[in-house]
Amino acid sequence: MPTVPIPLFTRSYKNADEAVLVDDAAIQYNGFIDELEGLNIRPGEVLANNTAKRNDGLFMWPDKNFIISVNQGAVTLHTVSGETLVDAYAVGSVTFSGSNIVSFCNSGTRVFMAGGGKINYVSETGVVTELADVDAPNNVTHVAFLDGYILAINGDGKFYWSNIPTITDWSVLDFASAEANPDNTKSLHVVQRQIYILGTVSTEIWENDGSSPFVRIPGGAIEVGCAAKYSPIKRGNTLMWLSHTREFVQFTGTDVEFISSRYNKEIAKFSDVSDCIGALIHQEGQEFCVFHFPTEQRTLVYNPALEDWSEWGNWDSMGSTWLPYDFRSTAYDLKTGKTFVGKHLAACLVCLNSDSRVDFTSGITSRPFKFLRRTGHIDNGTTKEKRLETLSFKAKRGTGISSGSPKLMLRYRNNGSNTWSNIREINLGDIGDTEHFIHLHRLGIYKSRQYEISATDNVPIVLSNAEAEITVLR
Repeated sequence: MPTVPIPLFTRSYKNADEAVLVDDAAIQYNGFIDELEGLNIRPGEVLANNTAKRNDGLFMWPDKNFIISVNQGAVTLHTVSGETLVDAYAVGSVTFSGSNIVSFCNSGTRVFMAGGGKINYVSETGVVTELADVDAPNNVTHVAFLDGYILAINGDGKFYWSNIPTITDWSVLDFASAEANPDNTKSLHVVQRQIYILGTVSTEIWENDGSSPFVRIPGGAIEVGCAAKYSPIKRGNTLMWLSHTREFVQFTGTDVEFISSRYNKEIAKFSDVSDCIGALIHQEGQEFCVFHFPTEQRTLVYNPALEDWSEWGNWDSMGSTWLPYDFRSTAYDLKTGKTFVGKHLAACLVCLNSDSRVDFTSGITSRPFKFLRRTGHIDNGTTKEKRLETLSFKAKRGTGISSGSPKLMLRYRNNGSNTWSNIREINLGDIGDTEHFIHLHRLGIYKSRQYEISATDNVPIVLSNAEAEITVLR
C-alpha cells in the first residue's frame, strides 16, 4: 500500500469548471495557505468602537498617534488602547455628502479628506474645516500629498494641485490634463514619489520636475485603466487595482503584472464591478489584499505571499447562502501593530484578532463565521479504482472551547457524483491534547474523490501535510 501526498491544502482555482480540477481547490472560504503550505483560518474581530453609524473611511495619522474615522460624515479622532479605539476628539462633520468612500492624505499638521464635494481638513486639535478657496476644485473624490502639494481629482480628466507653502490656497490655473488617452480620471495615488492617475482605460505616471511643477515621466503611459475608483491598494512600492478588463493588476514601476488569473472567470460573471472597494490588511506577519464587491455581495481576498485567492464571508444558514465580509475601510496602527476595520452594515469599528472566530454583523452583535474548503476531484494520478486505507494529516489540536471538543466536519463524493457522503466529525481534542496527527480509516473505493472540510467552532485551526495510503484495484 503506497503512501502518497494528497492535495487537501492547495491554492484555489476558479478560472475553470470545477469538474476538471484535480490538485487545485474549488472553493476556499475564510481560509488561507501560509508560506509552509499550512491551511489557516482567517482572523476574526473584536469590537473596537460602536459608532452606530456606517463607516466611510479610516486613516492612521503617523506621528500623531491618532486613527481618524469618518462615519456617515461625522469625524472622530481616536487613540488606540489595546484593541479599543477611544474617542479623543469628536470634531464635527465633513461638508461633503453622500456615501462615498473617503480619501485621505497627511500634510504633517493637517489631514485632508475628499468624499465627493469640497476638500475638508482636520487639525490635530480636532477642528474640521472646509477648504474655502473658491479656486479649489469641487466634487473631489481623491486627494494625495507630494513635496508640499495637495493633489486632487474630480473625474473630469484633469488633476489639480495647491499652492505652496500655503496649501489651503489654490489657483484656477494649477492643473494638468492626463492626455495620453482622452478618458476621465478615476483614481489618484502617490507611490515612490510618483503620481499615478488612473483613468477609464489608461493610467499615467507623473512626477515633480522642480519647475512645471508636474510632468508625465518618459514612457509614463500604461494602457490599463481602472474599473473601480476605490479598488486601488498601495502595498509598499506596488499599486494594485481592478483594471478596465476586470482583471486585478499590480504595477511596481516597470511592469504591469496580472495577478487574478485564477479568479478571472468568476469576476467576469459579476453584474457590476464599479463599486469594488480595496483595502490592505496586515495581521501577524500576513498581508491580505481584500476586495469587496457590494452589488455582487462577494469579498475576494488575495494573499500575495502565495499568490493565492480565497473568499471571506459569513454563512447564512437560513438562506443557505454566503454573505460577503462586511467592510468599508482599514487602518493599521504603527505603534501596536493592530489592524482596525470600518464596517458598513454592522455600523461599528472592529479590531482584527487571529484568535477570534466571530464577525460583527450589526452593532455589537457578533456571530461565528464558517470555514469551508472543497478540493478538486483528486485521482491520485490514475483513473483506476483505488481503495483508501488511511487518510492522515496534521492538525493543531488541544486548544479547546468552553464546552466539549472542537470539531472538523469532513464529507466527500466520488467520481463526479452530486451525492455527498455522511459527514464525519473529526475531534480536535480537549485542552491539553496536543497530538498532531489525525488518521481516518476505511474511506471506501473511488476513481476520483472530492473532499469538503468545514468548521464553525471558535478555535484556531491549522491543517497541513496530508497523505493517504491507497490500494490500486484491478
